[in-house]
Amino acid sequence: MKLTSKLISAPLPSIEERFQSEMLSREARAEKFACVLWVSVILITYAFFMMETNFENSLRRDISILVAISVPSFAAIYYYMHVKRYHPWVAYVNTLLQLTVVSGAIYLDTKAYGAQYALSSMPPIAYGLVIIVTSFRLRPFMGIFAGVLAASQFLAIYIWVSRPAADMSPELLSQVPSLDWEVTIMKVVVLMGLGAAGSYSARSLRDELYNFIATARQEMRLHQSLGRYVSSQVADALRDENQQLLTTEKRNVAVMFGDIRNFTQYTNSHGAEEVATLVNSFFDHADEAINAQQGVLNKFLGDGFMAIFGLFDYDEDPRVAATKAAFEILENTNTALALKGMGVGIAINYGEVIAGEIGSAGRCEYTVLGNTVNVAARLEGLNRKLQSQLLVTKDFYETLPDNFVTMNTRGNHNIRGIPEAIELIELTSLIPEK
Repeated sequence: MKLTSKLISAPLPSIEERFQSEMLSREARAEKFACVLWVSVILITYAFFMMETNFENSLRRDISILVAISVPSFAAIYYYMHVKRYHPWVAYVNTLLQLTVVSGAIYLDTKAYGAQYALSSMPPIAYGLVIIVTSFRLRPFMGIFAGVLAASQFLAIYIWVSRPAADMSPELLSQVPSLDWEVTIMKVVVLMGLGAAGSYSARSLRDELYNFIATARQEMRLHQSLGRYVSSQVADALRDENQQLLTTEKRNVAVMFGDIRNFTQYTNSHGAEEVATLVNSFFDHADEAINAQQGVLNKFLGDGFMAIFGLFDYDEDPRVAATKAAFEILENTNTALALKGMGVGIAINYGEVIAGEIGSAGRCEYTVLGNTVNVAARLEGLNRKLQSQLLVTKDFYETLPDNFVTMNTRGNHNIRGIPEAIELIELTSLIPEK
């Protein structure tokens, strides 16, 4: 595999873009649902009207005309949103159509039951329901639009049906104060007030959502920036309010050290940019392999690194995970480095460590300390002497599953810090699963 830096081919959409896309998608689904709901209500109501036997033919004709206009109109809006991309103006057309259907129902009620019933029964209440629903679209102007349109249509219907209506004479109106002119103006004001309230609610809710998005974007940027300096697992733990994962304690983990062999010779004969590109690419592959096995690339050490497995939650034995990651690093980097006269040396050790925040009062890092770490580092240093690539102790090897790896014994060696010589094992390959 070629050892090159990885480039992102196309930028990912921002939080705002994803939010806007999701909002438009939700609006489209809501408008489609509204179309289906209104068509269902209209057809059910129409069926009940048609079952009545005491209506005049002219009234039946007018009802049929209203249904013949409104149902195809809702169907056309639904079809447009289904075959083409949703646009906010569709919501305004849909709102206009809904309010006009309510006005048509009030007008037909006057012909069927009289003006008093039509202006004081259920259909006028539907104006308010349509206005209230607009606030959930998070478009402030739509509330004003719906409120003004509903108020205008209601006032026009009142003027239109009250003048010629016998049951709307001053004498009869005196018995029904709720249909008086002054009360009707109050209803108009209430409808406009509902529109203003819906507009304010939509604006407030939208602002809260945008503030939430801004906060989430800031936290994401902080997390991404933090992730450039510490592992993503440590960054997540730092964001946790309790930070229980970062408490100092003793844990059993697998510690891996790795570096590029013959790197000094390469740096002496190549430019700074070329050297940095090679090292960064090596670390890219190492980080990817370590993360794939739920490990933590804890620190970079010049041309080498230190990784920890089992520090946080994990699904399998950290010794197995570390071994798999090591072979993946070797597979992805050996060929390209060999062409440049270099190689990779890796060592793994397992045991108890002290994990916690280590450093000064002004600056610290989350890492591990202990003899397990020291032995792993010294094992890695023996790779050059033994011309090996992946060294572990015999105790480590014996804890691995049967038929998991092939190996070569490399004899007993003295390790600084350990009183007795220990037997070292070179892991040579993973045995494919059957």
